[in-house]
Amino acid sequence: MADPAAEQAVLGQIDRTELVELGKSLVRIPSFIGEETPAARWVASYLSSRGYEVDLQEVEKGWFQTVATLKGSGKGRAKKS
Repeated sequence: MADPAAEQAVLGQIDRTELVELGKSLVRIPSFIGEETPAARWVASYLSSRGYEVDLQEVEKGWFQTVATLKGSGKGRAKKS
């Protein structure tokens, strides 16, 4: 079961205006099946500028997808058994 206080803490970090702008930016980039590379590159740049470790993986020749990782501090709560 989720911790309601933790949920609210996470939700409180969401900037709704930024989220809407992100969505608007993404829908402006044509990304038909097999032609997602421009969108993948944009997402990679966006996430990289926010501190994520980003890799572009080539699915097929010239066709890339974005994989991003945000490293934690390792100081989170321990899970209850």
